[in-house]
Amino acid sequence: MKYLYLAGLLGLVCCGPASQLPVTPEPVFPEMEKPDVCSRMYSVTENERATIRVWTQERGDRTLLFERRKTDAGQWGEIREIDEFPNQGMLTEASFSPADGYLYFASNAVLPERGRGQDPNIWRARPTEGGWLPAEALPASINTGASELGPVMDRQGRLYFTSNHSRGKGGHDIYEARFDEALM
Repeated sequence: MKYLYLAGLLGLVCCGPASQLPVTPEPVFPEMEKPDVCSRMYSVTENERATIRVWTQERGDRTLLFERRKTDAGQWGEIREIDEFPNQGMLTEASFSPADGYLYFASNAVLPERGRGQDPNIWRARPTEGGWLPAEALPASINTGASELGPVMDRQGRLYFTSNHSRGKGGHDIYEARFDEALM
């Protein structure tokens, strides 16, 4: 039975419709200098209208977010470091939310009102025509004092992220949170 299943699966793969995968990858920013071990780039995200791209780039011992916006003529404009978000040398893993349009990201900015800082926490900021509204940290129910990273929100408003909080199973566990306006 196992071999019959494998043969059927192989038949689907070989005789099924032609693959829609790209033949060769194309660089998103072909004019940029090639990254090295001290300037890796990763975690690119794009807003719903496909007019803003944000990605993470390492610069020595700092991890920063950069953006590129489309001009009114439909061309990609200049690359710019997003320097208005609070951080202590680490902004990372940004993701645009299709549910609310915010950019969610992790930052190690100090949260003095919560009595802690320097650990990565999840923040969000809304893009404006030429920049960003002030970033806000998510509530203490999300940002626990451990390292919260990798925020991604789905269309239904469910936030997925990782945390190495002691309540988890070990390492960075994946959590799901649902937005509650009363907690913000």
